[in-house]
Amino acid sequence: MLTAADIAAYRETCLALPGGEILDRYTDEQAAAICNGVGAVWVDRIAPYASAILNRRLPWAVAPSIIHDLAYYEAQGGDSGRASADYNFWRGCRQNIEVVSDYKITLWWRNRKADALYAALRQFGRLAWEGKDD
Repeated sequence: MLTAADIAAYRETCLALPGGEILDRYTDEQAAAICNGVGAVWVDRIAPYASAILNRRLPWAVAPSIIHDLAYYEAQGGDSGRASADYNFWRGCRQNIEVVSDYKITLWWRNRKADALYAALRQFGRLAWEGKDD
């Protein structure tokens, strides 16, 4: 899970990404209660600290994941809201990658990772949302 300090640290980045204005509706504490960062909450039940590891290994995906988690929360898992949130996550990852990638090969490789995250999100996002309280 992300902390209020994490949300505060990523707030400016989030506001520059697609869908980032959603964060304006939440305090850092409120957003931290909703957002878990990269990966589904239940991942930590399978492998403790998995989300923390994903957040560290994919730092360019954390801000888009905050926006995504809030959009899912507001949509309550509805299909149209989920599709829009997933698409904005992908767009946010691709945009954020360009900021942190120094070399073309790094940019190319990270974009492939963003595409893979988006594909996994579209495939398993509903299951993660439906199983979040299990």
